Amino acid sequence: MSGCKHSLSQPFTIFSSCEFDTIDKVITRGAHADLVCGTLKVVRPRKRVAVKAFRRVTAQDKISIENELAIWRLLCAHPHIASFIGIAPIDNYHPKYFSQGPVSDYYVHGDLNMYLYKVDPDVNNHEMRFLLLLGVVRGLAYIHSQSIVHGDLKAGNVLIDGEGHAARICDFGSSRIECGCYSGPQTQEGTLAWDSPELWYDPLTEGEGDEEDDDDDVEEKVRQRTQMSDVWAFGCVALEVQMGMAPWDPEREGNLRKMCARQYNAGTGHPVQESALELHCHPIASKVWSMIQDCWEADPSRRPESSKLMTLLIRGPGGEKALSSAHKK
Repeated sequence: MSGCKHSLSQPFTIFSSCEFDTIDKVITRGAHADLVCGTLKVVRPRKRVAVKAFRRVTAQDKISIENELAIWRLLCAHPHIASFIGIAPIDNYHPKYFSQGPVSDYYVHGDLNMYLYKVDPDVNNHEMRFLLLLGVVRGLAYIHSQSIVHGDLKAGNVLIDGEGHAARICDFGSSRIECGCYSGPQTQEGTLAWDSPELWYDPLTEGEGDEEDDDDDVEEKVRQRTQMSDVWAFGCVALEVQMGMAPWDPEREGNLRKMCARQYNAGTGHPVQESALELHCHPIASKVWSMIQDCWEADPSRRPESSKLMTLLIRGPGGEKALSSAHKK
């Protein structure tokens, strides 16, 4: 296709079992894959790395995995995208895993949620949180500039660099390319509580069923994700990072079922009410909240493009000062 910038057919770097040491621990466990830690022996000094270990998969799953890796490789050179080093054998560690998995740097600080809980549990360091949020903005804007939809943006899918403490977006299992060159999956699942209304909300069924069944009803609907649904999700990430609160979780319980029930009952409403936030505690919080509300427009066409989010965060009184203050921390 003329003007296409997506090189999807380039071969991956594949490490043999003699170039890669046996995995020594499981870092995290996910719904479809685990993140495990090993050592790459072909570099000096030896490099500790993380490998995404997919559980035994179907033929259709293999297509989705190939799609995830191809998109990740297209993006990984950016400083706010998780690194992608190559492919390593994994099934010799445990037979439940698919034969190979993608290798990235080992981000010792974990994801954004883990990191912020460790370093700022009381949500006091607004400058540090703001700087991390700017990193997510830059990563998302780059993803969209490549005509790619992330599809599952949340703080749990943003890793923290061990050296510069920079935010790096990861997990492209729900991503797709908006280009004629792309022949991969068009509809993928994300995480419901971070989903924008157009992905699940049907006004014709509003009010049907009871709260106990609401989250089951909406989970059955899988609709195509877009860059504008990514922007809604970024608003949820900003809520997590700057305010220390997950979407649809005013009591900070972390109960996904309750979160989804509130989401269903609210329809096109916002994932949190302003009255639940302590915006008076710092001017950065108020500025970020203003941007979040723009991201949560019910009409996708009214949401700002990701390339404009940086401007929304630093424009107006206090914006440049907040950015300067954050960089000094």
